[in-house]
Amino acid sequence: MRRIAVLLFALVGVALLAGGAFKAHLNSKQTIQDPAEKPGTIKEMARRARSMGQQQVVVPGLIIDYGGSNIKLDEALAAYQVVIAEAIDERPVFDGESNIMTWYKFKPLEELSQNKTVCSSCSTVARPPSELLPLKEGEFVLPRHGGSINIEGVQVTVQEGGKFPAFERGAKYLLILSADPSGAPTIPLGPNGIFRVTADGTLKPINNQEHPVKQEMQERFANSIGKLRSHLRNKVD
Repeated sequence: MRRIAVLLFALVGVALLAGGAFKAHLNSKQTIQDPAEKPGTIKEMARRARSMGQQQVVVPGLIIDYGGSNIKLDEALAAYQVVIAEAIDERPVFDGESNIMTWYKFKPLEELSQNKTVCSSCSTVARPPSELLPLKEGEFVLPRHGGSINIEGVQVTVQEGGKFPAFERGAKYLLILSADPSGAPTIPLGPNGIFRVTADGTLKPINNQEHPVKQEMQERFANSIGKLRSHLRNKVD
C-alpha cells in the first residue's frame, strides 16, 4: 500500500512538471507570435537597434499615392478651400506595429477661398490625439504619415520618403483643403497642395516634385501670395 502511494505521488509530480513545461512552451510560443516581435515591425527594429548599442534608427515609411495628379490650378481653386494657417502644435502617434503618424494643429490666419468640396475618395480621418484637443474656434488638425518617437530608449524616425516633409511649428502655410465624409479637413492633393509662406509673401512648394498646380502658381502668380489673393478677390467680385 505504501509502495502504491509513493508511486501515485511520483506520477502526480511528473504530471505537474509536464504541465509546467507545457505552459512555459505555450508562453514561449505566444511571445514569438507577438506581432510587435515580427521582423519588420517598428518595435522589433527598435529592439534590434538597442541590442547593437544604437540610440536611433530611421525606418522607411509607407508609400502614399496622393490624388489629383493631373488637376489644374483653376480646378483646385474652384473646388477646394484655400487657407493660410500657422502650425502651432504636433503630436506623433505610434500604431503599435508598422507606422508612425504625426498630427499637426493649425491656427487659421486668412481664408482666401471659401469653396469646400467633400472628398468622396478620401477615407475618414481618425480621431486626433487628446493632447491636441480641445480645438479653439477655427483651429483644425491634419495628419501626416511619418514622424519620430522614442521606443524603449531608441529614437525611431519613420520617413515618408521626402514627398511630404514635416510641417514646422511656427511656420505659415498655404493649404488647399477638402473635407472627408465626416466633415473633417483633409488634404486632397497631398503635398502638392501645400506651400510655405515666407516673410516676404513668397509661396514655396514643400517638395521638388513637378505638379500642374505648382507650375501654374509659378507661371501665373510668380509664387506671390499677394497676386494669388488679388486674383481670388477679383473672381468673387
